Amino acid sequence: MRALRIALSALAALAIIAVIVMAVVGSQTGVLIAGIGACWLVCAAVMSWDLGWGLALAMLAGMGASAYLANQHIAVLCGDASICSVSETFDCDKVNTSSYSELFGIPVALYGLGFYFAAAYALVMRRLGRGKLGGLPRVLVVAGLGSVAYSALLAWVSHTMGTWCLFCISMYGINALLLVGAALALRTPSLLRPAQPTAEGSFASTLVGMGGDRTVPVMLVSGVVVFVLCIAVYNSKKQNLNCGADTQDPAALAEFYHLPAKGTVELSGSEPQYGNSNAPYLIVEWADYACPWCAKAGAGAKELVSDNPAIQVRFKHYPLSNKCNEFVGSDMHPTACEAARATTCAGQQGRFWELNDLLFKNQTYQSSEDIQFMAKQIDLDLDALQACMDDPITHERVKTDIAQADAVDITGTPTFFIKGLFGDRWVQVRSRPEAMQALIEAHAAGIILKEPGPAPAREH
Repeated sequence: MRALRIALSALAALAIIAVIVMAVVGSQTGVLIAGIGACWLVCAAVMSWDLGWGLALAMLAGMGASAYLANQHIAVLCGDASICSVSETFDCDKVNTSSYSELFGIPVALYGLGFYFAAAYALVMRRLGRGKLGGLPRVLVVAGLGSVAYSALLAWVSHTMGTWCLFCISMYGINALLLVGAALALRTPSLLRPAQPTAEGSFASTLVGMGGDRTVPVMLVSGVVVFVLCIAVYNSKKQNLNCGADTQDPAALAEFYHLPAKGTVELSGSEPQYGNSNAPYLIVEWADYACPWCAKAGAGAKELVSDNPAIQVRFKHYPLSNKCNEFVGSDMHPTACEAARATTCAGQQGRFWELNDLLFKNQTYQSSEDIQFMAKQIDLDLDALQACMDDPITHERVKTDIAQADAVDITGTPTFFIKGLFGDRWVQVRSRPEAMQALIEAHAAGIILKEPGPAPAREH
């Protein structure tokens, strides 16, 4: 056992050195990957010396990752990229804004915060010898099995999307450490010093709080309290979100836009338009109908047009599915291609925006039958709609939007470009409608904006 402790401690020290080396050479991806490895190894090393404190440390690390992802769930609304969005393969923001990042409308990260706090609190109380927590090993085994199973589900989702969240991966390892530590404690309860009498009764009775053991009530109450508090803080931050929309500082506004990564925006002339066709400010939006943030950002862009007749919005398709998009590695959103064809055909009947809005409002119901039902609600000719959707020309129109997106290096949705701030030159907006409004209002007020800089470099 002593040899294992020394080996884990040495590996943890080497991992920390690797983090420093990666920082010196300037590899952000390297720093994050080495940092995650260092976190796992430090927690494992501490667990080898004192299982209770080591598990508590792992749970605190899980709380930190959960808190960051929950905060970034809001920050991404303003276009603030997370530190772990470093490449097409490792993009926390893409994962953190997918439909799988929320459960019942609440970010999954907030559930993680409550869970990790409950486990950490019980472990600390047990280590300090407070409370009747003899059944803690049993409860932690069940919690560990559940967390590892959920980690496997999320890993499968990331594999399907073709994009991974490094902070999520860090929590996969933490959950594995929890399960291993819980299994060790179940086999040898004395490892969670100081020793406490094993909870009376069966495994099941411990989990429902019978036999005088207080493990479940302690974890349940502490976890729920923290979960509720976190929801309150999250909702408050979200409601008071500003995104710097009131700034008139050119330097601050320059953070919201940059030149296209390559090429320039090309318009085919067939794009659906919203607003005055002669408006001096033109916004082009690339979106996917199964993308949650596309629904929110698209609705915000339309509100800009409603509030300001000097703005026009044009819509382009970028379905995140390899059924029609050759630049996407997986079938991330299986219904997205069909939805794109449907709205294209609805446009031929003068109902593009009506079907567009319905699809964004019903992102979990976009099967062929659902699309037909929605089309019926807005009085579309269903036979003509289906014939149009089956027409190869419609497929090519969607492919044209996708090709034009690739020409400016678009890899995700939503993506916005604006023309009118710098003459006929296009700039990509790194944030959301609030920032677009600030840019347009500042320009219209005569404020001289800074020349757009190059697109931020991303590792591949």
